[in-house]
Amino acid sequence: MPKKIPPNLFAEFVHKRNELVAKGVDIINMATGEPDKLTSSHILQVMHEAIDDAANHNYPPDEGTKKFLVRRM
Repeated sequence: MPKKIPPNLFAEFVHKRNELVAKGVDIINMATGEPDKLTSSHILQVMHEAIDDAANHNYPPDEGTKKFLVRRM
C-alpha cells in the first residue's frame, strides 16, 4: 500500500491563520511569499538601480565577488 503524502506544512499554517482571522484574531502575516503591503519606495529605487547596472547582467565568478566573499575552510 502506498504511503500517504503528508499535508503541506505552509498550507496548514495558512488554513490555521484563516480560521483565527475569521474568529476576529488580529494576525501579523509573516508568511513566506505572501506580502500584504506594498514594497517601500526606497527599496524599489535601489532594486531599479541594481537592475539598470550592467555589472549585474553577468554570472558572478565561481569564487564569488569581493563584496560577498565567502571564506573557505
